[in-house]
Amino acid sequence: MLNDFKQNFKGGARLNRFFVTGSIPFSGQSVSRFHIRASAIPQLQTQTLSYDYRGRKSHYPGEKQYPVWSITILDDNAPGDFWTAFQKWQNALNNHDANTVNNAVLRHQTQTFKSTWTINHMNLNGDEDTPLKKITLFGCWPKAINPINFNMNRPNALNVFDVVMVYDYLNIQNVT
Repeated sequence: MLNDFKQNFKGGARLNRFFVTGSIPFSGQSVSRFHIRASAIPQLQTQTLSYDYRGRKSHYPGEKQYPVWSITILDDNAPGDFWTAFQKWQNALNNHDANTVNNAVLRHQTQTFKSTWTINHMNLNGDEDTPLKKITLFGCWPKAINPINFNMNRPNALNVFDVVMVYDYLNIQNVT
């Protein structure tokens, strides 16, 4: 039985073999790869349309729903750190002081406030050139930038913060 398992199991995928690429508009940086510590492939969900038919419910697939996508990012203290970059992006969406939307964003949809991000799920050996899956999220923007929690009881831990992203739709590409 153990030999059957060994022959049929192809090594599996690891939780820590992934990287994310994308850009942060309005940040003044051309970031392409992120120090993301944790994430998940977004859930796929289809609404159900129900109709009464001869005394019973008949169910049909409806519209796709794309729930928010949460990521945990390592707080980098280099110039142009990610927390500040995300704050600039969100501030361009609605200014903190004036509580106004950046009109240039609304007028020029080609220079959009949205970005395209890709989750690359790497194979067992971590080969970046041949990922197992690529999930591209189109129309991403930060809905919430969660706080950085400070804690003197954890002197050897790195700061992290969570960002909740909204996106329009996604595309899943199985590479291997």
